[in-house]
Amino acid sequence: MDAGGTTLDEYAEMLALINTDLRGAQARPIEAAPMLERFGLTDAAWGEITTFWVGRMGQEPQLGAAFGERFMARMRQLDEEWLDHPLAV
Repeated sequence: MDAGGTTLDEYAEMLALINTDLRGAQARPIEAAPMLERFGLTDAAWGEITTFWVGRMGQEPQLGAAFGERFMARMRQLDEEWLDHPLAV
């Protein structure tokens, strides 16, 4: 199994697009379909990418820690951008 050429940074971006810390009326839309379309992925490909990177990070805790920091930073950035968006309540 491999990540289909998906880098760890790309995986962090993908995951950040479908997760948010915002709740309630301010919550950022986090549907998977737009993310999959943006990256040209099927559900099956997304599953393979996730399985690959989760397994790799499980074997390399330092990689997992660095990923967690990048992912959280990007998710928070997307949340902040959403709060400035006209559709955000």
